[in-house]
Amino acid sequence: ERKFQQLYGCLFTPQPGMHTWSRGDTILCRCENVNRSAVESAVQRGAHTVTDVKGLTRAGMGSCQGRLCSHLIAGQIACITGKSIPACGQLNIRAPISPINIADVGKEGERP
Repeated sequence: ERKFQQLYGCLFTPQPGMHTWSRGDTILCRCENVNRSAVESAVQRGAHTVTDVKGLTRAGMGSCQGRLCSHLIAGQIACITGKSIPACGQLNIRAPISPINIADVGKEGERP
């Protein structure tokens, strides 16, 4: 299992510098299917941070919550704007939560 996990990690972890050799149709956010061209367009429309790009493209809103794509998006922003990658920001990772019915809040010991 550990060998498979290492192989899987090597195959599917985006490599550093991907923003320098990717094309416009290269998917940067796999969860939301956001490509490099969409990120470039967002930056041209005024996005200067990863959070700004998220608001315009949905990048980082998928099930990984930006864990896989935020550094790629930051790299692309840095490449376009000339800012450093850290200056482009990171997404706030949110815990997976589900909404519950307000009527269930006061029920002791019961789960919806």
